[in-house]
Amino acid sequence: MGFGDTDICLRALNAGYKVLMDAHAVLIHHESASRGKSSTDPHPEDTRFFIARWHKMLREGDPFHSRILSLDRHDFALNPRARSPYAARARAVPVVLPRHQAAGVRLPEAAVTTAGGKVRRVA
Repeated sequence: MGFGDTDICLRALNAGYKVLMDAHAVLIHHESASRGKSSTDPHPEDTRFFIARWHKMLREGDPFHSRILSLDRHDFALNPRARSPYAARARAVPVVLPRHQAAGVRLPEAAVTTAGGKVRRVA
């Protein structure tokens, strides 16, 4: 059956189960071993059935798909149009690095960067 692995995971989710990935599991799947390979859709009936069953999820999108990954490619390429849901705004943050004298070693003076971007030396 085409999409069998995806179908069973989605059915398990709908039944209230969790689908977990085990990074140490090793599975061997011989794609289309019983049907033979094809340059067109090897499972047209299964494809129609899968789309009919999961049309809502396909229309709304995979809730587990990261929006930063491209939907147009299958090589985990980044989506150049992706936007973060969080507004990122660069701003200056004051930083104070104190001067220490430890074991007779004098460290350089500390510098403070003010919100205006000016650097001020602290003795």
